[in-house]
Amino acid sequence: MIDTEQLQARMKGIRHFTAQEYLRLRRDRDWTELPEEFLPATLRVLRAADQLRELHGSPVIVGNGYRPSGYNARVGGAKNSAHIRGAAMDLDPIKAERDFAVLCARAWLGTDWLHGIGIYGGRVHIDVAHPGSAGKRAWPARWNPASLCARTLRAAKRAGPITLTEGVPHDAV
Repeated sequence: MIDTEQLQARMKGIRHFTAQEYLRLRRDRDWTELPEEFLPATLRVLRAADQLRELHGSPVIVGNGYRPSGYNARVGGAKNSAHIRGAAMDLDPIKAERDFAVLCARAWLGTDWLHGIGIYGGRVHIDVAHPGSAGKRAWPARWNPASLCARTLRAAKRAGPITLTEGVPHDAV
């Protein structure tokens, strides 16, 4: 198991987020530890979030990061959530929420290893390729043309996809 100090030591090059933010269990007001096998996906999702925050140019808060399965069930998370594999983050921008959502959607369109995007009002969920991933998907209701997700994806397509850089320095893993 990896605690907050051990994870922080492996987060070289990630400037805008901390291990404490990623491993915080908000409802329990506590922190958890990350199983070692989830470290590659965790570093990948932190790297993606860090790049998105940098491109956005404004603070972004971690709503959720890694969630152990018991905690995930208590908070109503999906049974097969990428959060329980250390491969997801929910991001809450402080300002320009719609711009941030469109930015994330542009990255989702242009980055093969960015698998999931969920758009919920001001919150954006991202997840990355990991064992057990369902592949590229977007929600809620991207097939409903009036949904927030569908409208955001249309705006992202008009603006054009962007590509995020995968990985972290080799010595971080």
